[in-house]
Amino acid sequence: MKKILFAIPTLFHNKELVVNCIDTLRTNVAKFNIEYEIYVIINQMTDEFQSYDLGHSVTKLSSNLQFNIGKALNTAALSKTDYDYFCYIDEGLTIDDDTWIDYLIQLFEINNKIGLVGCRPHSTFNNYNIKISDTPELYQVLWSDGILFTTKHLMHEFNGFNEAYFGDCEMQDLGYRLHFAGYTNIYWKNLFKHKLVDYTLKSDRPNELIRLAYMSRQLFKDTWNEIEYTKYNFKSNPS
Repeated sequence: MKKILFAIPTLFHNKELVVNCIDTLRTNVAKFNIEYEIYVIINQMTDEFQSYDLGHSVTKLSSNLQFNIGKALNTAALSKTDYDYFCYIDEGLTIDDDTWIDYLIQLFEINNKIGLVGCRPHSTFNNYNIKISDTPELYQVLWSDGILFTTKHLMHEFNGFNEAYFGDCEMQDLGYRLHFAGYTNIYWKNLFKHKLVDYTLKSDRPNELIRLAYMSRQLFKDTWNEIEYTKYNFKSNPS
């Protein structure tokens, strides 16, 4: 029986989103023949988060680095070894598909060059996407998030997420590292309903979050420079 480590990073500023995400995930995974653990990771521990009842099968952790999603996810993923697959879940998702886990496990088992699978496209999708399946609708992409499903092996081999990024770009950086190492990253269209939260509503310190996210985007641009896209070719000269 395969085991999945689910990780939900949060600032716990929108509690109703976090609770809905956990509740729908917990109900959903009960339909599959898997073992699992759900980790909810806050950047800095608060009395409210520590005392809040998130229900059974949930472990609460603190990564102790504010506005750093990468550190939050690494806190769960790299400190554990007794799992087969890692799955980041965005707190704005409603998990309600009855086939996704079985499909993804099978996908990774039949192709050891799959890097990650996500359910949210980004601007790079407009320049680089190759349709690889109609049902479900899958595309080869540079990166995708919403969820980020991958193997424990790849999480440990690539040392998880780059903690130099604050507030943005840590998912994209991992996707690019996998891509340039020869792995195929996949976007699964219309998998889950996703409620996006504006940066100004994600934290009680939105200006600081926005400032750090801007700096991270500059760091990403400096790291992955001279990017050239075509429909079926992607070249970069990372510094």
